[in-house]
Amino acid sequence: MARFSERYGYVEPRTLIQRDDLDVETRMDVWNVLVLLQTAFSDHEDEEAEEFMLELLWVSHYRRARDEAPSTVGIWRTIKSSILEKSFFHCMDTIEAVLERLNAVDRAWAPNWEHVIVEAINGRFERNLVGYRLSGGQLVPFDRQEEMAAVADALDAAGPGSSAAHEHLRQSLALLANRERPDYRNSIKEAISAVESVARSITGASTLGTAIKALPGAGMPMHRALLSAWSSMYGWTSDAGGLRHGNEEISHADQALAKYVLVTCSAFVTLLLDASRKGEAQTA
Repeated sequence: MARFSERYGYVEPRTLIQRDDLDVETRMDVWNVLVLLQTAFSDHEDEEAEEFMLELLWVSHYRRARDEAPSTVGIWRTIKSSILEKSFFHCMDTIEAVLERLNAVDRAWAPNWEHVIVEAINGRFERNLVGYRLSGGQLVPFDRQEEMAAVADALDAAGPGSSAAHEHLRQSLALLANRERPDYRNSIKEAISAVESVARSITGASTLGTAIKALPGAGMPMHRALLSAWSSMYGWTSDAGGLRHGNEEISHADQALAKYVLVTCSAFVTLLLDASRKGEAQTA
């Protein structure tokens, strides 16, 4: 619900998505989330892990001399300055860097806190109409929580490590999330490749086109209209002027198209993997 000041015209309600900067309120929300991480280290009485994470930030993110590192309080102040005072991209880089270094902390409680921080920041971004969400450890240009959730679910379903589908989705995210040089065409190719990887693994077919046709025979109860839609998607990316052939005359692939394909492919990956696992469970 809109605040009193917005409902009665004392301040302008927020209507524009924040894409190229973060306002003061949003930055303070982000910093207050990171304060929770400070508290987590304190609650677990884990000074060693805190020092390890902050030293990684100091040396590898801030590129400062290791022997000139201040106290943990001093490094937290530097992080706070990055979030509240520095440029938009510096602030966003710092959010990603903190999560990456927290992921390197080898403690049983750390993964849970990484999840808490991601969920909290995404919640603040959604409330403040920020056009990015954290997914796969990166800030990705999404405007709706449902879109981010579809990608996150697919990454979880595919599983990290050697999963080809997981790697294709992660690469698609990285190409879409690159704020300086986004590569929308290759982001789309990677998203389609994630679907191809799963479909081929289920059916044993050699291409996505043949794998889609073989899904019903592999125990996937897919409606023919859904299979037709995916056959058309495959045709769009694979014809003579398609995305997968690198044709220079291809229609321009922009952020909206790349995001649509990534979200759609992610949902289909999750559908295929869930259906496959249910089939395995029934035959076990």
